[in-house]
Amino acid sequence: MGSKRPEALQDLPKYISWIPQGGGSGLYVRIDRDGTEHRKFYALSRFKTAEDCLGAARFWRDIKLQELGSPQPRPRDKRISAAKTRTGMQGVGISVKESRASFRVYGHVQRISDNNWGRNRSLHKHGIDGAAAQLARELVESHPAYEGLDPKELGEEIAASYRELLTEIYRTEEYPSNVEEKREDRLQAVKKFVEEDDTLPLPDR
Repeated sequence: MGSKRPEALQDLPKYISWIPQGGGSGLYVRIDRDGTEHRKFYALSRFKTAEDCLGAARFWRDIKLQELGSPQPRPRDKRISAAKTRTGMQGVGISVKESRASFRVYGHVQRISDNNWGRNRSLHKHGIDGAAAQLARELVESHPAYEGLDPKELGEEIAASYRELLTEIYRTEEYPSNVEEKREDRLQAVKKFVEEDDTLPLPDR
C-alpha cells in the first residue's frame, strides 16, 4: 500500500499514531506509564484493510490500558524526559557520532549487561528501514531478550520507534543525551537528517 496514509486512518484515537515507512507503514501504539513505554507496531501490509489494522491496534491498546489502570496525574513537560532519550525498546537506541568533521546519525543496539557488545548502522547509508532490519537480525541472534522473534517484525518495530524518536527530537529541539559536548551540533545533525528523509511524518509534508 506504500506510505500514503489511508483515509480510514486520518483521525486516530489516543495512543495510536501513523508511521509512514515505505512498504512497512502502519500504526504504532505507545502508552507511556510511570517512565515505562508499552508499545506495539502493526504493519498495514499484514492486514486485508486499513480498518482491520486499526481494529487490531485499538484492541491491543484497550487491553493494555485495562492492565495498567488509570494514570497518575503529573505536570506536563515538553522536554524529552530521561525515559524518552531511548526508543522504549531494550538495548535499542539512536546516536549521533562525529566523523571527518561532520556528524552522522546511527541506529545502535547493545546488551545492557555487556558493554563490550554493540552494533551501529548508519541511517544515512542504509536508511531507517535498512538499518533497522540489519540491527533486528543482530538482536535476534545475540540478545537474550529478542531470542526467537521474527527479525522482519522486529525490524519494522525498531524502524517505527526510530521514526517516533527522531520526530520527537526534531519537534522539541532537545537532543536526549547526558553528553554536553557539541550537543547543538548533534541536534542540528538530527534535524538535517529528518528534513531530508521524506518517510518521516513532519507536519508540513
